[in-house]
Amino acid sequence: MYRHSDSLTYRHLQPDDVGPCSRLLSSIFGSSVSAEDLFWKSFQNPNNASHAWVGLSDGEIVGLLNVIPRRIQVGSHRGLAFEATDVVVKPLHRAQGVLVIKEMTRLMSEEVSSRGDTLLLYGVPNRLFYPYSKKFLRYQSVMAVPQLALVLNPAAPLLRRIPGSRKLCRGSGLCRIPIARAVTFGMTRRTDLEVVHLNRFGADCDALWEASADQFDIIIQRTSEQLNWRFVQRPSREYRIVSVRDSSALRGYAVLGFTQDASLRKAYVADFFTAPNDQQAARLLIRSAVLICARGGADVVTCWAQPGSPFYGLWRRGGFLPNPQSRHLVTRAFDLDAIPGEAERLFQPRRWYVTHSEHDIY
Repeated sequence: MYRHSDSLTYRHLQPDDVGPCSRLLSSIFGSSVSAEDLFWKSFQNPNNASHAWVGLSDGEIVGLLNVIPRRIQVGSHRGLAFEATDVVVKPLHRAQGVLVIKEMTRLMSEEVSSRGDTLLLYGVPNRLFYPYSKKFLRYQSVMAVPQLALVLNPAAPLLRRIPGSRKLCRGSGLCRIPIARAVTFGMTRRTDLEVVHLNRFGADCDALWEASADQFDIIIQRTSEQLNWRFVQRPSREYRIVSVRDSSALRGYAVLGFTQDASLRKAYVADFFTAPNDQQAARLLIRSAVLICARGGADVVTCWAQPGSPFYGLWRRGGFLPNPQSRHLVTRAFDLDAIPGEAERLFQPRRWYVTHSEHDIY
């Protein structure tokens, strides 16, 4: 335990802290944050436990800073990237909030940089936390995260905010599945590929990753171990996994998630991966993903893809339209000597391959 003052102390997050921390997060964000989910990302990560710190006042947890390790490839270099997921201070202690966050950040930074295999810290903060992430965590902005959206139910409320949705669907009267088939018609090609639904990822996913990884500049590792932790073992979410394969190998996969509020059922492409030059597999994956979302009752489907990324053009041809949102991709390099010649790439948006899976809330 590290003492900062007579009233504030700091230590690592412990398993018994998960309950109080989940209640702290829920009180701040106004929605339930699962204790099981916090335990999963903090203590069951295949890259070892997160580097999470809590701030305490008279024994009560009043602050939390959680960064979880993810394997990343930057050019020819591989190492750890830490995703900042939870940075909160209890409202009654916000007079000391700057002090609490700065001290937890200092302790975390010293710890992760001393590991020797840490390349960078990154996050995808919303517009409210974005200024603080730059000020206290010393992030630098890479880009506003580019989101695309496809409207499947023109009658759903709130969809008028998506540019082009009225023009796309005006007077059609079509239900979700015919719309999905219509807008992705250009994705259809005669192919010998097979669409297969998966319950978990296996060795063929590892083979796909190793064969394709070097075709990306900056990308979070997508081995079966990482993907099963992220999408199969997560306790608070259920995902649908669709893959395409030929007679001998896995050619690509897509992971789909669904959320529901009072008026709208949303689907999102949590992850999407195939070799950048495998347009045949990518087209079939996009069409299959959209049809699954339509059959699942989604009113709208979103994905993250920036102009210049390998599949941006295919998403647009599949009917997806730009849908600006308020999140930013930010990063901070810990050891530039560990990635010689690659430092400038960190701040070039087109170098990154980003999907919803890079943010823990999806």
